[in-house]
Amino acid sequence: MSSQPELEAIRPEAIGPCCACGQAGPSVRNFVFLERKTPYAGTGWGCLVCDLPADGAVAVICDRCAAANTPPVTAIAGPIQSGRRIPVAELIAMPYHRHDHHQHQAAYLSREFTRPN
Repeated sequence: MSSQPELEAIRPEAIGPCCACGQAGPSVRNFVFLERKTPYAGTGWGCLVCDLPADGAVAVICDRCAAANTPPVTAIAGPIQSGRRIPVAELIAMPYHRHDHHQHQAAYLSREFTRPN
């Protein structure tokens, strides 16, 4: 069993400040999946379809920054409830973390051929 809490168990105030502007509060609720690995393995985003491990860096931004398309300057460092951040610039040295779109297409096509009439 994972030591990560279920998403429902994380209180909004435990998410921490916006990774773009630094504002804290209930409007900090928009998750951004970055295409770099996090240095904290197992604490990021992943994909069940293409077997991508949960090692992708994640940022969280407020509604205002999401509406303005403001890019994050920090990312979540470790478990979300830790409140820690890492500068996005430091992630540049990390390997890319991307979906394997060929596996996604194969999974989609296999569903198309097995769908009941």
